[in-house]
Amino acid sequence: MRWWLLVLVGCGRIGFDPTEPAAPKLAEVCGFDNVTVIENGIAVDDAAGAQLAAALASGCTSSPTERRVSQDDPGILAGDGRPLLPRNDLAVIGGGDGPNRAIAYLLRDDTPLVWTDKVTIRERASDRLIVDAPTSETHDYLMVMIVVEPLGGASVLSGQGGTAPGTAAAVLWFATVLAPRLATTAAQWFVVEWTDDDPTAGPSTDDTFTVLDSG
Repeated sequence: MRWWLLVLVGCGRIGFDPTEPAAPKLAEVCGFDNVTVIENGIAVDDAAGAQLAAALASGCTSSPTERRVSQDDPGILAGDGRPLLPRNDLAVIGGGDGPNRAIAYLLRDDTPLVWTDKVTIRERASDRLIVDAPTSETHDYLMVMIVVEPLGGASVLSGQGGTAPGTAAAVLWFATVLAPRLATTAAQWFVVEWTDDDPTAGPSTDDTFTVLDSG
């Protein structure tokens, strides 16, 4: 008599649970003891990251330990851009996947939204189209999201637009609209349309901000 041993292996574990982990919530950013702003050397993006971190601390009414580092510093990103921060350290990044290598890495498989330069924005899980329209210096589509990198568990808070003014507008919307209710926000992401339609040049609280979708 022959006996056959069948071993099923998934994700490197025997007896694994195939259930997908729950999507992270923006409210969870209030639970981190450490916040690391990852900079890329572009002034607009680096300022956006610092402002996101400040708004985060204000909205969560907490006092996490904060530091600012370059994406090129040792131990921050892997060679392919994968964020290497420990699980208790929230990475904060202003700007998109062009200059930010961590965002470019996460965009491959891990972000809840996928986008192109045109701009199109889709929800990854459903491939549902959210935005398909051009942007300009006075009209843009903003994305704010929390992403967890599955291999090491690093968490990234990202705020960006398709243009530099759009990234600044994303941070302004986060600080003035989302941060005050951040601790109770169950969504993982928001897509917001911004129109600079007041006399002030650049993003301001008198501009028009419209939430197009969240999830």
